[in-house]
Amino acid sequence: MLLASSKQIGSSNSYRLALGVTGFPFTDPSPEYQAFNPLLGIRFDICDRSGRFPKQYHLFCRRVSPSSQELRIHRHTIPSLVPLSDYEKQYLPLPDEGYGGSEDSYLSNSDPPRSQDLHALVGRVRKDLVSWRLRLDSIDDLREFLELPSPKVEGGTSDAVADEGQIDEDEDEDQDQDMSDSEFESCGKYGVRQMETCSPDASQARIVWSDGRVGRIKISPEGHIVKAAIFTGAGRVAEQERILSSDSAAIYDFRENLQRLHRTLQERHGEEVD
Repeated sequence: MLLASSKQIGSSNSYRLALGVTGFPFTDPSPEYQAFNPLLGIRFDICDRSGRFPKQYHLFCRRVSPSSQELRIHRHTIPSLVPLSDYEKQYLPLPDEGYGGSEDSYLSNSDPPRSQDLHALVGRVRKDLVSWRLRLDSIDDLREFLELPSPKVEGGTSDAVADEGQIDEDEDEDQDQDMSDSEFESCGKYGVRQMETCSPDASQARIVWSDGRVGRIKISPEGHIVKAAIFTGAGRVAEQERILSSDSAAIYDFRENLQRLHRTLQERHGEEVD
């Protein structure tokens, strides 16, 4: 029994790792949707860097009417960082009802009809989820390399940090520098004391150094550093920002930029480089 169960779990995990998306029929028990059953359920399995599947995400679709073959999104557990309503309009358009004012209307007198593309919708949603997971994992991997503890934030990234974490071209000071001594209990490599995501979609990360500098990096969906900002008490430091974002480094190679910045500052002060 135990061996059979282990084989079943292994087979299921292999399928989830290889395909990542599963479709299945779903019955909504609500009386108003009895005529629409069975609904279409879609499960997204996103693997993390440890090989585990920490959470499943579901998307449920139903027909527009009991006699229609066209689909709309019924319910879902997809995080809000995925613009699902925009994807629905793009990939699951509805035909014009002839009134010209429908929110879902896409046709004009000269436009050809567009068909729905559920496969494209599913592919786009999965791409966003995988990209998000990779950014989270890359930050965790970098934090481990820097020998830093996990951030002490209950329930994930706090809303306050996420709101302050956006890199702005006109921002000339950083309000995160007033931090308690408890945040500086340990120091990792290259003088970094803290590194964590600071946006809900993990597209930005916050770095705190032992000398009080606070930096933020912006990560593209492909995992590259596209912008960096470093703040001190005197404002932003353009020279250090160029080093931190040089070569459009991938987040997994970002450690080299941190090392280069650390070496540059140490050599400038005539100190021994670690």
